[in-house]
Amino acid sequence: NAEYMGGKNHPESVMKLFLHYDTQPDLTWLVNVDDPTKQNISWLLDGFFKAFHKTHADKSHTFPKFVGALTLSKQRAGSTKFATTDTIASVARDGDDLFVHVDPTATPPAPKPVQMSAPQPAKPKKETTELEVSSDIIKSMETTIVQAMKAQTFVAARETCEKLLKAEPNNLMAHYALSEMATNIQDHSTAANELEKCVKFAPSDKMLLTKLGEAYLADGEFQDALSTFQKGLGLCDTGSEEATNFEIAIANTLIASGKNIDTAQQVIVNVLKKDDNHQAALLAYVQLLMSKDIEHEEQLRVMMRLVAKNQNHPKVKSLMFKTICYPIAIDFVLSVIPLHPDVSSVYSYLGGLARDNSRIDLAIELFNIAIKAAPAVPAYALSLAHAYELNCVDQPVFHSIADFLRKNPQMSIESFMCAHALPFVESLVTTTSPLRNGVPFLDEPFPARSAPREQSLTLPSQTAQRSNYDQSQLDLMALLMTAIKVAFVYGHWSNCAKLIQLLRPVHNEFDYFHTTIRNENAYYGCVEDLLPLVPTNVPSEPLPCIYVVGDSHCLSLAWQRIQYQGKQHVIRPILVTGCKLWHLRPDSTFYPKYNFLKAVETIPAGSTVIFLFGEIDCRDGIVRAVEKGLYKNTGEGFQNIIKIYVKLLRQIAQDKQFTAYIHPALPVMDVTRHLVMQFNELMPMFVGMKKNPRWLNFVSNVLENGQLKAKYRLDGTHIHPEYVPLVEKALETAV
Repeated sequence: NAEYMGGKNHPESVMKLFLHYDTQPDLTWLVNVDDPTKQNISWLLDGFFKAFHKTHADKSHTFPKFVGALTLSKQRAGSTKFATTDTIASVARDGDDLFVHVDPTATPPAPKPVQMSAPQPAKPKKETTELEVSSDIIKSMETTIVQAMKAQTFVAARETCEKLLKAEPNNLMAHYALSEMATNIQDHSTAANELEKCVKFAPSDKMLLTKLGEAYLADGEFQDALSTFQKGLGLCDTGSEEATNFEIAIANTLIASGKNIDTAQQVIVNVLKKDDNHQAALLAYVQLLMSKDIEHEEQLRVMMRLVAKNQNHPKVKSLMFKTICYPIAIDFVLSVIPLHPDVSSVYSYLGGLARDNSRIDLAIELFNIAIKAAPAVPAYALSLAHAYELNCVDQPVFHSIADFLRKNPQMSIESFMCAHALPFVESLVTTTSPLRNGVPFLDEPFPARSAPREQSLTLPSQTAQRSNYDQSQLDLMALLMTAIKVAFVYGHWSNCAKLIQLLRPVHNEFDYFHTTIRNENAYYGCVEDLLPLVPTNVPSEPLPCIYVVGDSHCLSLAWQRIQYQGKQHVIRPILVTGCKLWHLRPDSTFYPKYNFLKAVETIPAGSTVIFLFGEIDCRDGIVRAVEKGLYKNTGEGFQNIIKIYVKLLRQIAQDKQFTAYIHPALPVMDVTRHLVMQFNELMPMFVGMKKNPRWLNFVSNVLENGQLKAKYRLDGTHIHPEYVPLVEKALETAV
């Protein structure tokens, strides 16, 4: 029964969709579709129907009582409705927005006739339960659990497990599913508890014993783990693959406990004598050497073998990162892997591991080696430029991009060639002070787009044509987009404008959402829209500045001018790309936190600073966390990340003597506005109005009847700078 969940934790085939019902009470439902080629529109509507009645239980009388009254389409109104038999893959793409409508002409299905039958003899009762249900219902619930687990809709899976266990307390599938969900959020104690129940009813199931031992081990219960693995070993045939796996698990437990290391070593050596490519044994061998802090070269040699076989295995990535941090690591890798284009990806891979774990110095070194081995691969230059960005200094970014353009002058995207952009990027390298009296300037007016942008750059397009550029061309375009973004942020506006005008003819307004460069394209589009809206007159004397540290939403405030404490100030942006509040927790080692701390480091002590984060958590983080079971609901999730955020900002404000303000998350996107406003409603409870940092209380003024006011619309994701007076007034009120 337990083998049904052997799939990946993050299957690549899963499609994410947003279903919207706009009539009050409204609902946006995020759903993961496990197999869009088989699951159909009827399945989607049934799920939405259940989600609505659960979310709005007190208002369910306003909604149809049967799912057959619902239809689905790609637009809010006036579009063709999908047939319920259409497969999801035939009508939608990953990330699409779909809209639920009510068909007023639909009639409820006729009730099924009652089947009369002779009384059946009573079956012997199992363990007493709260609910007696038929075996067909039990099977149906088990099927629901399987589907929900595969689709990673864990809230539905958990609720079904709880219902099933009321009907059948000893149901192995339900207990196992609950253990998997607990493991998924690293609640190893709960996972062990559920697996103990499974093992109680299936004491000879070796897979369950393996899972239980792993839960004990992850929870630090080494003796329980050891006993469980030994029990499993006793059930195996001597010399079998199952027996070998239990032996390695025992060795890993001994290494983790720090006891009987010599016994662990002998077990590992014996396995490798039989199979010197046994992956689990090799991983255990490396951990053994790490525990003794010996033979760094041997560790590296083994890890390079493992990377060649399975570079995406989480344990392989974790141990590979640790080994490349040894002082001898890069020289060793260079000695065994020559600088050649065919193997250059190894250095890029290692650079990515270093970056993801905030070893940015090491990442930069490794990306540079990859470029040396393959100087015509724009993806490596792009990775290097992004790594330099994390240090919050512009010149190294421009230098790395100019170096690539210089070495590849003929590389092209249609009519555009690298040689065309090189003079402007080289000018960025040599222009160390682009400001006049503290503000950027333009040599000549920058022409706005000839037509307004039709929809958000961070959501998939329903109408735009897919890009026909190959991956190398996309990466080259992303490299130029990065130069444009950094030039705007640091005030190099004249060269920024020239680069945009170079790129416009080949940009072609393709749908870049489904490419690897959708983030770079979103920044490019935002800068393209903002540059015609910034003040360009140079003041007669230098302006003092207020800093805004934030994700992409800080660009709407970038270089705008406001009155603050009786004097005109310019708002200077410090961009922290893609940073979620969750990234700022104390135990995080992910690079957005590094970037955030570097941003704070660059700001002079005693400055006035606005912090603008949280919208990405609302858009992407919290819903997933609730679905995984990390929180009971979005409110609990928001409270947790707000506490992390406010505590950190208070410490920073104290250490650097900042006058700090917290800017609300901006409710621009229709699909997440209700979550953003929930976040904003909770924030003042934790900040207070008179403490440092202070809350800027204005966000309700950007909305009208629950929608973003027309004058504040920019690109569907970011807000128009027209809102800056609201910030100015909120600063005055908060002082």
